[in-house]
Amino acid sequence: QVRTLMAADRAKLEQVLSQFNGPIVGAVKSWNSAAYAAGVATLPTGAPVAIKPAPPLPPVSAATSTGA
Repeated sequence: QVRTLMAADRAKLEQVLSQFNGPIVGAVKSWNSAAYAAGVATLPTGAPVAIKPAPPLPPVSAATSTGA
């Protein structure tokens, strides 16, 4: 059940990020084109905001187990 909820939340979050990133990327490209043509400073660009997968959990070893 938790994995299903996480997948649904991830899908919703990726949709929101897409709505957030789209206008910003377009606005920065427009600004940079105009700024470059005018000979003024452009905005730095990079990768859009994204969700990275979580790193895997370390394996549980018998030495760290509490036995409870």
